[in-house]
Amino acid sequence: MPLCIPLQRQCVRSPMPRCKSVHKSTKARPQENADNDLAHTPKFQPYHLLGGIAGEGGLVETQMDATGSGFSHISRSPTSTSRKYRPADVARERAEIAELNDWTSVSFEEARSVLRQWREEHVRRSEEAVELWEYVLSRYPRSLGDELWLIYEQICIAALDCARIDVAVECIKALQEKFPRSNRVLKLQAMRLEALQRYESALLMYEQLIESDPTNMSYRKRRIALLKVQGERQEAIKEMIEYLKTFLNDSEAWLELSQLYLHEGDYPRAVHCFEELLLANPHNSLYLRRLAEIRYAQGGQENVELAKVYFEHAIRTNPSCTRSLFGLLVSCNWLAQKTSGQRKREYAQSGLTAADKLLQRYRDADHDGSNASTECQVEVLLTMKNALQS
Repeated sequence: MPLCIPLQRQCVRSPMPRCKSVHKSTKARPQENADNDLAHTPKFQPYHLLGGIAGEGGLVETQMDATGSGFSHISRSPTSTSRKYRPADVARERAEIAELNDWTSVSFEEARSVLRQWREEHVRRSEEAVELWEYVLSRYPRSLGDELWLIYEQICIAALDCARIDVAVECIKALQEKFPRSNRVLKLQAMRLEALQRYESALLMYEQLIESDPTNMSYRKRRIALLKVQGERQEAIKEMIEYLKTFLNDSEAWLELSQLYLHEGDYPRAVHCFEELLLANPHNSLYLRRLAEIRYAQGGQENVELAKVYFEHAIRTNPSCTRSLFGLLVSCNWLAQKTSGQRKREYAQSGLTAADKLLQRYRDADHDGSNASTECQVEVLLTMKNALQS
């Protein structure tokens, strides 16, 4: 997720055929097959799943020990560790997975591997994840061992993204029965309330979670997202400032705060946010370009000159950034019209260099000249180039 993406109901394709629920399928399994399933989970109480969710730092496969003073890794089932993979095998399987289009026909192990890969890489492919669960994994849930609980959480979030509240409720119910005192499950319940647009109830639940664990970043982020989706930007800004007093090095939070300021038209404070980001990432071309664009939007001789400097720095950091080249061109064009003498010639030379690079890129992209949009862009660039040469 950007910092924290508000959960909203979305229009999606009609629900897919439902498989049997987890509870029904486990009851229907013969005893001899059920005995072969690896469903052992370390009995630590209270159970607190730690870390964020997909898109918020990833799933952390750890749990509190009995005293709450340390961490114990969840034990893997033998089926998940008995097979040895070489790096070449893993790369080949991931390439095959990337080419899949029909997620309903994959094998059990392939589906399990895909979901694990998406968790590790923080990929949020919600519709595909729900398909893998409904058509493949939900038929034999106990064969997943301890990984089942991580998959429940992953599928719950994916289902909320797809407005599949029924699937999310099943996952939350299973997790609630297993871990009745888990804050992580309570967070999923709050996210379900968000998806149902029951914002007041969700807000109360997040406040309860923050009170129980003030150092948890994800609870505060979800609360800020809730304020943002309700249109309470000023309140969201206040909460974000309080959050950054504790988590000063959270780059995503600074980026989100800058967007809130831009929505309010507060350019100076948005500039401050990007300057904080550049202190931590001085060679990030995206931050340099965004700061340059805000400076240009502020207007005035000093701000546009700073915008030119930041655009040039962004191009040195990422020479392939076409948007930075455009920014440099328009900045030099504006400055050349406001100055004279040697400084005007310097601005014109910088702008002409950027224009030539852009023209070359458009010509390389459209060899036969059949793209009308490209021709229009080339005409605009030639007009700006002629203005700099005059």
